[in-house]
Amino acid sequence: MKLKIFIIFIFISINYNAFANTYIEKEIYWHKVKIIKYDISWDEYKLKFVKSDSWESLKDLTIENNWITWVNWVFFCPADYSDCKWKENTTNNERYFNWVKYNFWETTWDRVVFWLDKDNKPLLFQTNKINPKSEWEIKNWLSNWPLLLKDWKNQLEYYWDVNMVDKKMRASMSRNFICNDKEKKYIYFWYVFDAYMDDMPVVLNELWCYDALNLDAGWSTAFVYNWKYLLWPWRNIIDWVIIERKWLNVKKVIEKAKTISEAVKKKLDKYKADKKIKSLDKAIKDLNKEKTTIYETYSKDIIENIDWESKTNWYEIEINDVKILWKIYLINNLLWELKSYLYILKKEEEKKS
Repeated sequence: MKLKIFIIFIFISINYNAFANTYIEKEIYWHKVKIIKYDISWDEYKLKFVKSDSWESLKDLTIENNWITWVNWVFFCPADYSDCKWKENTTNNERYFNWVKYNFWETTWDRVVFWLDKDNKPLLFQTNKINPKSEWEIKNWLSNWPLLLKDWKNQLEYYWDVNMVDKKMRASMSRNFICNDKEKKYIYFWYVFDAYMDDMPVVLNELWCYDALNLDAGWSTAFVYNWKYLLWPWRNIIDWVIIERKWLNVKKVIEKAKTISEAVKKKLDKYKADKKIKSLDKAIKDLNKEKTTIYETYSKDIIENIDWESKTNWYEIEINDVKILWKIYLINNLLWELKSYLYILKKEEEKKS
């Protein structure tokens, strides 16, 4: 039995009623953007803020919390910054846990909190400026800066005036954002390629954003959709805004992927190293092809944004078939396991040579 057939044969799909969060790729003003669209109305998905105090890995935290989609949040002092003395530290950005505020300062100053109220509606808070009476309602959220849009209006000029647009913000780089639409039906997480901060209010205006807040970028960028690693951070990060899938036991999916992976390894034991590597390479390519086929099957072209030069349509993906969702989670985790094993095999062969 071929390795691909063997792997697919031992997939197990579990049946629940569910709907997926949506992934979108578009281009606006020459910027490629990747978007995760969270529909507030679906009870099967919960949006929340998470902070790690134990410096666990993203994967460990994912398993513990049933995350399926997430993005990093706040500026902080990472270990590779000299003024941190090789120890990660949080910034002074406000953090709220069970309605308790943790911060060095009495006011938010020029930082802004993006949070969800008891009805799951997105709101902004800034001391004495934006929804000033709402702070006591904030349960588990945090702040960042600069605020980019409020009521569709560009807020960035103020940060230039008070000299808070730093060197990195003035450079062209990939950037993260969180925003909501005017009707507060959707929350969007954005990843925008090669953009100046000044570009962002205009780009976000064109892409449904009514209120928009900047998130951390650079080496801290983490962007994951339905277990598909769009971008993996180059350093430990400490804050995430995540989508949790109710009724989904991520731990069981990962355990199943490990079981399949161990079965694959056992099947390959009879082969020599070069054939193992060749077989794994082929299996990984086949799994990626399977995943691509699923995404293409459940994608919809955004016709008005055809890239005529490359003849590529921009698209969105919304997978409503829960059996297909489980298969995607399983494939993505299995790819993680097999790629790790392949990496070890290749390193062992390099040492021999």
